[in-house]
Amino acid sequence: MAATAAQRTPKPVPISTGFFLANRTASENWANARLLAANDRVWASWLGSRRDLLGKWFGQARDRVDLIAGYPNDLVDAQTGAAVPWTYDMAEPPAGTTAAEVKYKSAWVAINRQYNISRTLDAARFYKLSGDLTLAETAARQLDFYANNYANWPLRTAIGNARMLGQSLDEAVSALEMLQAANALTAYATPQRQALWRDGLFKPMAVNLQTYAYGALNNINLWCSTAVAAIGMQYKDATLLAAGTTGPKGVNAVLATGVTRDGIWFEGSFAYNDYVLFALARLFDLAAQNGRADLVQSYVNQVQSMLLAPTLFKFDDGTLPMVSDTRSPVAPVDIGTHLALYRHVPTTFGMQAATTTRTWDTLLDAPTAGVKTTALPTAQSRHAEDTRMALLRQGDWQLFVHYGQKTINHAQEEALSYDLAQGTTSISRDAGTATSYSSAQHADYFSKGVGNNVPLIDGQGQEQWAPGVVQTFDATAGVLDVSHPTYRHDVSVSRRFQLGSAGLTELTRLNLVPPQTAARRLGVMFNTACGVAITDPRAGLGTSAAAPSGSPGFALWSQVQRYNVQATWSAVLTCAGKPYALTVSTAAPHTAYSATAPNTPLPATRNALYVEASGTDVSFQTHIRALP
Repeated sequence: MAATAAQRTPKPVPISTGFFLANRTASENWANARLLAANDRVWASWLGSRRDLLGKWFGQARDRVDLIAGYPNDLVDAQTGAAVPWTYDMAEPPAGTTAAEVKYKSAWVAINRQYNISRTLDAARFYKLSGDLTLAETAARQLDFYANNYANWPLRTAIGNARMLGQSLDEAVSALEMLQAANALTAYATPQRQALWRDGLFKPMAVNLQTYAYGALNNINLWCSTAVAAIGMQYKDATLLAAGTTGPKGVNAVLATGVTRDGIWFEGSFAYNDYVLFALARLFDLAAQNGRADLVQSYVNQVQSMLLAPTLFKFDDGTLPMVSDTRSPVAPVDIGTHLALYRHVPTTFGMQAATTTRTWDTLLDAPTAGVKTTALPTAQSRHAEDTRMALLRQGDWQLFVHYGQKTINHAQEEALSYDLAQGTTSISRDAGTATSYSSAQHADYFSKGVGNNVPLIDGQGQEQWAPGVVQTFDATAGVLDVSHPTYRHDVSVSRRFQLGSAGLTELTRLNLVPPQTAARRLGVMFNTACGVAITDPRAGLGTSAAAPSGSPGFALWSQVQRYNVQATWSAVLTCAGKPYALTVSTAAPHTAYSATAPNTPLPATRNALYVEASGTDVSFQTHIRALP
């Protein structure tokens, strides 16, 4: 009898050496910072460049009460679907007349306002560093502006309740920065001014942040709870502090649900795993400023688990799977995340980065010098059952399978999708998604089945999110059997992955349920950045054709070729100069398509292969092996 998944799940890799350091109590040494500013050329240069930027930024009015902020993701290039890079000297767009133009302008306002808040924090810190009263007044006036006008902006309710920005998430992130600015201005601002900020800005924001409810729990819940907790700490408001920490929507409750038993944020994305760690890092910074180091300690174990977990799923080329709504590559050790936490929950990677990185944190809280890191161990077979992920390793072959989703939030139609690599050579990897969630490429392609290595029914992918079922996970044999009984409401799908020293054999079965007599188009999608050549006589000659019907993402295909293939046929993949054979087999002749398809980052492209047959119960076997 095969061992159960639990029996065959490897024990966590012991990599504490070269990874975690003893926890720290963060501090702010302003006296030492002044010495460095005066006597250290590197620090003086860094501070000088930031001070120059403040002069350029605040040399003109940057924010107005008539500017209504929207959703930053709407700053999108209408042609490519990629996010438009915002720069501090970017001209204010016209108001616009179409819905897309209005959204574009409101996105610009949101990013502009967020940047203004970040520069406000810089100005407040420069005041505390140098005693510059002009900068103190500059920063204070920005907080005055937001406090005086917060109630004047329209209440936005699409994603939580917000006023100065378009959604709760952005207000929570900015609240944490503005609190730090207010803290730095404590010696400058009068009690009356501080009361204005408290009563006109921060407490109304806290009220709005507590109303956030968007169906299933997600990363925004954590940002909102950290901001509420931080406001409570800043103003010694025990009710707000409790609401943000121990309340039903507080950090404790969010983490209890939001961190899986595998130590990964439950939205199933390593990028969002890092993102929520940033929220905790900002909370820890404000806790340290308010003498609440005890609050930090209560979350240390969860933070360490979340920092460690991604390293266990890395490919040999040093990358992670880009599962769910991942918009850019994520490293197994994301230096930015580790750097944000070096003052509280340090790793050797974060501490080492802190010694060479110039930030306000590293200026005020000197990192420990001479810390060394060690190479991360090679990832081994692992079943992250609570996060619906599995990794198989056989020799230098690695297979990652995302066989389901734990929540609807940021779930793409990628259940049962897989990534495959041999050593540092990627054969097929999840492209993640476009840099903007507002782009057509995200909505119609990358988040759909056509953009992932999944089964398709009538050209459509997974109908709704579901956790998936594992029948077998055998790390020794390199076998994973997974299924979705309701992949679509009337279609059951199962996949068997067998990874060995010769490569991957994968068997997909698509079965109409309950038994139906009308045949459907049943197929399998495969995407690769490798070159694709179909010269096998059994595949016949390709002819130019329209893309299949079904998913809207097919409309983004180009150079489509259709093949009337025999029951078994092969293609050659060329990956980083290495040849691989991809062989597809089914019970009878069927149809195959090849095309050029979108890849990330846009406007990059990749190759798409799609096979389909008409029937009620169809199986496809795919075998991928290295060629001599």
